[in-house]
Amino acid sequence: MHERTHPDGGAVFALISAYYLIEYWRPQDVVPALQLLQPGLLVTGALVLYLLKNFQAGLFKDPAITRAMMFFVLVGFSVTYAVNQFWVFQTFKGLILMALGGVAPLLIWISTAQRLDRFMQMFLLVNGGVAIYAITHAGKGPGGFLGDENDLALCMTMAVPYAYFFARRSDLSTRRRLVFLMVLLLLLLAVVASSSRGGFVGLVAATLGVLYVSRRRLRKALLLMLLCAGAVGFLPDQYVGEIKSIDNSEDSTRQDRLWSWKMAWHMFEDHPVLGVGAFNYRWRVEEYERNSPEFDPVTMRLHGGRASHSMYFDLISELGLAGATVFGLLLWTLWTRLRAATLALRLHAETGVPQSVSATLKAMPAALMAYLACGLFISVLYYPHLWYFSAIAVVALRLLPDAQRAGKTQAQASPGGVGVWA
Repeated sequence: MHERTHPDGGAVFALISAYYLIEYWRPQDVVPALQLLQPGLLVTGALVLYLLKNFQAGLFKDPAITRAMMFFVLVGFSVTYAVNQFWVFQTFKGLILMALGGVAPLLIWISTAQRLDRFMQMFLLVNGGVAIYAITHAGKGPGGFLGDENDLALCMTMAVPYAYFFARRSDLSTRRRLVFLMVLLLLLLAVVASSSRGGFVGLVAATLGVLYVSRRRLRKALLLMLLCAGAVGFLPDQYVGEIKSIDNSEDSTRQDRLWSWKMAWHMFEDHPVLGVGAFNYRWRVEEYERNSPEFDPVTMRLHGGRASHSMYFDLISELGLAGATVFGLLLWTLWTRLRAATLALRLHAETGVPQSVSATLKAMPAALMAYLACGLFISVLYYPHLWYFSAIAVVALRLLPDAQRAGKTQAQASPGGVGVWA
């Protein structure tokens, strides 16, 4: 593939690093005085200037990117019919700023395996810093989309597969591999510190995803079970108790969540095509509760201003079938291409593929599985995780050599293609 180089690559990487550090570490939330400086807006503005100077329309024609943009358009369009137009606008503005600062720059700047490597190592260290904060702050993140324990756990579980595969890279020094092994440990400890049941489900999904793309899966699964059995005795009683309560049908949190999902379903039934508008579930839920024959004002509380606690119910209630279709197409595009790429890597024994590219691609199905699993219980539809994930997937797939792209067809067509997963 033709690689475009930029003389200002180091400066752009510094800006991208600053963007992700501000986005994940939230220094403006930890030190309120920084809010006056608007550091995130300043960095995003500098990256927009970079985009204007180096814009390449062809880079944005990837199916995953076009479907993500279609989703953003649906969010923006919902301002025309939503009851609370202010929060549609705020949601749309947040998505656009995120796309300009965190997605589009990656599509242009990451043109080589070396640049992908630099970005991914920085990204893992940033997540490791978030993990340290969570461990020392009762499982909560610095703020924003990481402030809640469940939100923090989602972020950590999505980063786990990357840390695992980067720690296994043979082209890195022993010291660097130990660093990523330490990051992996910090991520796991942060999930435990969060005491999030949704985070536990996401961690299980991430682990299954790692096994899914690994060779000698049975041996690794047995080793993992032994490690888990040995670790149980060291886990905090509070965390063990939270996990054991997952199947408790009398749990108040579970009942509350099921009630919220029922209200979201009623919204979808009334507005099946376009939904009630982006971020409007929480502004319509009280109306639906008051109109529900099941609502008891004596024993039940109203949920106005509260989320539905599920990405999927947010999706169907707020954007209807139109949003669900576009979102589903995006997920299908990402999953099928990543699966085919991993099959091709196995088929060609990763010959000629930089380990930074291989490790990133192998981690991505597991990270996506963690996101989808956590999304069952967390309202993360407008969080940046999936959109950053999409950008990384697109650039990593572009960096696969032609042999691996050809191997995609072979892996899918060959009767023995599935065998490369063994």
